[in-house]
Amino acid sequence: MKILHTADWHLGAALGTARRYEEFDKVLVFLLNVIREQQVECVIIAGDVFDTPQPSNRAVEQYYSFLTDCARSGVKHCIVLAGNHDSPSFLEAPGRLLQLLNVHVFARWQTPEEHLVPLDGAVVAAIPFLHDRDVRSGISGETYEDRLRAVQTGTAAIYQAAAEAAERLYPGVPLIGTGHFWAVDRKEYNALEQVGNLSALPLDLLPMDKFAYLALGHIHGSYAVDKYPNARYSGSILPMTFAEHEKQLVLLDTDNLDEPQFIDIPQFRKLVEISGDMDTIAAQIATLKQCGMDVLLKVEHTGAFLPHLQKELLELCKDSSIILNSCRNREPNPAILHRTNVTETLSTLTPEMVFMRLLKEQDLPEDEQKDLLDVFRIAVRDMENAQREEQAQ
Repeated sequence: MKILHTADWHLGAALGTARRYEEFDKVLVFLLNVIREQQVECVIIAGDVFDTPQPSNRAVEQYYSFLTDCARSGVKHCIVLAGNHDSPSFLEAPGRLLQLLNVHVFARWQTPEEHLVPLDGAVVAAIPFLHDRDVRSGISGETYEDRLRAVQTGTAAIYQAAAEAAERLYPGVPLIGTGHFWAVDRKEYNALEQVGNLSALPLDLLPMDKFAYLALGHIHGSYAVDKYPNARYSGSILPMTFAEHEKQLVLLDTDNLDEPQFIDIPQFRKLVEISGDMDTIAAQIATLKQCGMDVLLKVEHTGAFLPHLQKELLELCKDSSIILNSCRNREPNPAILHRTNVTETLSTLTPEMVFMRLLKEQDLPEDEQKDLLDVFRIAVRDMENAQREEQAQ
């Protein structure tokens, strides 16, 4: 059986002021063509189907149209996982109806047995993004590091339970796992570092020897996790920032899960960054015009400050398929350089930066500052989780 691993669709996402519905339409048509040409019978969407918990009507229509077309194209199993951007309640709501289209939705953790999907030649342990409430119980007085360890231990226990259930119910059948988190291959890492508001999970903690393949979501690049080549991110289906470029799908075959194939996703709108003086920028825009391709453009002007930069750039892009997404002068406006008092607003500071400044003003011992900072981080994380769960209801 052929399986298509994809993730991080972020349907409804914009880039700056640019809406991207036409790009999503085209990439979903491309996915369907791959499914038909490769005779794919199982599709795994490893989280972040939508960009927000309350997606737009058009994004929802794109999602349901794709699932319907999958069923018409001979897909026997479409496995949809909730990511940290998704609302579990929203994804689950049409669950019974979607079952008629061979769509299995897994939005929150239930029991190991309920998350197993048997295929022809493999079984999938369909594990969505795990919320704190799924993997740990709050303990009074725990530090930020204690909390991270509890989350990691609870997550590892869930993967162990899923692997044991698969081994018990489907002995000898290759196990494909799923996950939506930031995976690292080592136990030594910066515990305070985050990607997309999620801390790292060392794969050393999971029973990786039980999984023939681990289909991951959350990271937008396509790559295997270093010393665990069977754990792979498919990456997002569209570039979500100007720093992202090539995108891929991962094609698996249950007869040989050790050798996935990779299918490049074409660029339906080119994301281009230009930096230089006005002459350089004008020349590059002229070159882009000749290509005739749809372009989303980001410009940094490095010459002397131009007060009407956007107007001049829009004029250069006129009568073309180039959309100016954003622009900035690298040089500051000379009209404000004479100000002696630099004003600073809360919008330029993170909550943690504000709290750390407060701690320094209190002249507290370093160890006490660290303890208070740990408590603050836990409080912020609790607030973010509460907001995410409230949006999910």
